[in-house]
Amino acid sequence: MFGAPLRTAGVIDAILEKAQRAANTGRGILLSGFSVHGLLFVITGSYYVTFSVLGPVLGPLYDKYGLDRKNLSRTMEDTGTSFAPMIPWGTTGAFIVATLGVPTFQYILYAPMTYLALVFALFYIVTGVRIARVSPESVPSERETPQEKRSTVQSTMTKQ
Repeated sequence: MFGAPLRTAGVIDAILEKAQRAANTGRGILLSGFSVHGLLFVITGSYYVTFSVLGPVLGPLYDKYGLDRKNLSRTMEDTGTSFAPMIPWGTTGAFIVATLGVPTFQYILYAPMTYLALVFALFYIVTGVRIARVSPESVPSERETPQEKRSTVQSTMTKQ
């Protein structure tokens, strides 16, 4: 419910435009995606919203810079699922606080997976280790939308 108004109001487009202007390399796009997703996650408190809103928007940028989209998936996972317990107003953070009965910053020290995932993600981005690339020939100039795929399938079925 919170993601649609942000997208409709142009907030997400404005953030992405600034991120794209700041990033003119593959590494820059990776860092921008990491930062934008983390910021949007802190605002919304739900990675379900951020995955569905940012994934389709960032995908073409990864294609443009020859980055495999599995990097996008990993970055969103690192700044979503792993980061979720650190945000007390998010669904995961609120559940953990209610279950354990202690504030976020008391239990987070004993959950190194949450912050180490972010550290390793930044390490991978900065060093380029384990960053998959694709050749420009293998990336379609424009990906088909679901409607285009449906019309292609329907026209193929009609011809048969």
